[in-house]
Amino acid sequence: MSAILNGKTIRRRFDLHPSPVYEQAVQACRVLLQQEGFDAARRACAEAIWEAIRAEYVRAFHLKPSHSAHVCVHRLMGDRCPDDISHLQIPGADHLSEWKKDRRTVSIVSQPYRLAFETLKKMVDFCDAHGLRADVRAEGSWHFPGSTLLIAYRRREKQEASRQRE
Repeated sequence: MSAILNGKTIRRRFDLHPSPVYEQAVQACRVLLQQEGFDAARRACAEAIWEAIRAEYVRAFHLKPSHSAHVCVHRLMGDRCPDDISHLQIPGADHLSEWKKDRRTVSIVSQPYRLAFETLKKMVDFCDAHGLRADVRAEGSWHFPGSTLLIAYRRREKQEASRQRE
């Protein structure tokens, strides 16, 4: 696809050496976009890749999904999950999942559609108050790839926590 920028026609490529299969996929996306609109094309791409993105998260961090009935921040902090978890909620959390390594919760993932400034400030305060860190990525979200962010909450490393107190 090409666009005009400063009076010049440019072609935007995301793969400098595309295979024939890649070119066919791009063409199929263009046809879908033209015939059914942006939302359909975006959803089709997300549907095609979400499972691979989730599998890559599992592989990259050597994690297993928790099979608990609910996501609990207390487990991430190394504590037992209380009966009432309503008082400790991650700000702006959406599409939560809890991830384990060696049978311990090591990450909680939130996949929100947006992240407002006020929510971001609350997230930082929440992490500071509970010895956590939150890493935000535009790529890597499998809930609705291309439309949601991936926010991975983890416990701070000991040296990182001590620097925070200084």
